[in-house]
Amino acid sequence: ETGDLIGAMTTIEHVLHAGQYYIHDTNERNWRSHFGLSAAETLRVTNLIDCNVNHLLWFLNYLKVYPTFERGATFARVTKNTYKKYLKIVSSHLNEKLPAISFSNRFKDWNFLVPSCIMDGTDFLVLEDRRIPWSYRRQFYSSKLGGAAFRYIIGTHVETGEIVYLSDCYPGAASEPNIIIEELNDLMEDGEKFMADRLYRHYPDHFIVADAVDNEYTRRFNSIRSKVERRIGRVKKFGIFVHQYRGRSPTIHARLLFITVRIINYVC
Repeated sequence: ETGDLIGAMTTIEHVLHAGQYYIHDTNERNWRSHFGLSAAETLRVTNLIDCNVNHLLWFLNYLKVYPTFERGATFARVTKNTYKKYLKIVSSHLNEKLPAISFSNRFKDWNFLVPSCIMDGTDFLVLEDRRIPWSYRRQFYSSKLGGAAFRYIIGTHVETGEIVYLSDCYPGAASEPNIIIEELNDLMEDGEKFMADRLYRHYPDHFIVADAVDNEYTRRFNSIRSKVERRIGRVKKFGIFVHQYRGRSPTIHARLLFITVRIINYVC
């Protein structure tokens, strides 16, 4: 595995020098399995930020594979402290250079208020701290996942699937409709409604539920939903969001998710 990773790093160095890239399907799958992006997409991100390409690959590998810091340092052939140091540095570079998530982009080439975009809640498993009282821990219980989780709401463009909204991090039991109303109510246009699933049906002033409209509209919604799910699905293929999150800081988790979403928006 270490050899594969170092080989991938060597490959992208050649990409940078040559300014172009051709890769066979088998290598492409191998690349994606390490970094979560295609080689061409990785090159786009590399050209955007000002940092050592190997350090970027360490960071992408951390997101995709989610190794322990010890194992990640072994992959990178550096000390644990050096590995962690450059994860933070690359995170800062990406946070500074990547285009922001723009809620106003929901109306880009889409001039409808109903729906203006599609909202979907998503939960990520986290370690449960059993040292604290259940009265507090229960706030993090996700009925979707059957365990402690962080909850986010993701809003996507109706046609392109671009992620135009990502909520703050909330405990897994938080109400999805209330999160959206609390964060976005003041930013909504008069008469605007978001498309959502049946969980939101009791909030008709803010949401329109797919099966609450005529069949033709529902069929159209279902057809575009696949594009939306592909975009969100790419985010969820990163190991750090698939496996149980080992940290307990919602701030760090949210930062990594925001960066990942912006990477996917940028390369798609």
